[in-house]
Amino acid sequence: MEASITLKEVAKIYDKQMLLADLTFGIKQGSNFIILGKNGSGKSTILKIISGIVNIDNGTVYINGKDIDTRAADVKKHIGYSPQAPSLDANLTLYQNINLYARLYGIDSNEIHNKTIDWFDFFAISRHLNKYPSDVSFGIQKIVSFIRSIIHMPDILILDEPTMGLEPNQKMKIWESIDRHFINKTVLFTSQDFTEAEHHADQI
Repeated sequence: MEASITLKEVAKIYDKQMLLADLTFGIKQGSNFIILGKNGSGKSTILKIISGIVNIDNGTVYINGKDIDTRAADVKKHIGYSPQAPSLDANLTLYQNINLYARLYGIDSNEIHNKTIDWFDFFAISRHLNKYPSDVSFGIQKIVSFIRSIIHMPDILILDEPTMGLEPNQKMKIWESIDRHFINKTVLFTSQDFTEAEHHADQI
C-alpha cells in the first residue's frame, strides 16, 4: 500500500545537539501509527516536522509523495494537527477559534457552524461554546484543539498525546470519533501509554 508519510534520513539539531539523526520510516496510507516514548525523546518534534511547523536540518519529508519543503501549501491542506498543549487564540471564543481555522480551509460558513455545533454536542461541551480559553479547563481546551484539527476532515490526522489530561469519558469520545470518521485515513499519534497503543494502533 502507498505511504501517506515518508521520512528519509531526517535530522534535527537543537542547541547544537542532535535530537534526531538519520530518521527513516514510512507510514502506510489508512493506518493508525503510534510513536511511543518518554518525555524529551523527540516525539513532539517528529510530529511538528511532519506537520511542517518545524524545519529539518537534513533529509526529506514526503506527504502523499510530495516534498513538504517544496509543496508546503498543497501538503498542509491534507493535514490536521493537534499539539500536546492546546494552542488556542486567547482573544477568541472557543467557537471563534474553530470558525477561523475552518475558514482557512475554505469551508462554507453555514457548514462550519453546523459542524462546530455538532462536535460540541458530541463532546457534551456546548455550554462552553462562547467562552474564552482562559474560562475553561485544560481538558476542554484539549478537546477544542482536537475538534479544530478534524473540522476539515483531513486525509492525515496528527495528534500529540491526544488524550493526555482528559477524563475517561472524554478519552473514549476522542477514540470513538477517530474510529467513526477516520476509517481508511491515516492517523499518527504519540503516547506514553502502551495500553492505549495496543488498543488503537496498527503499527507501533
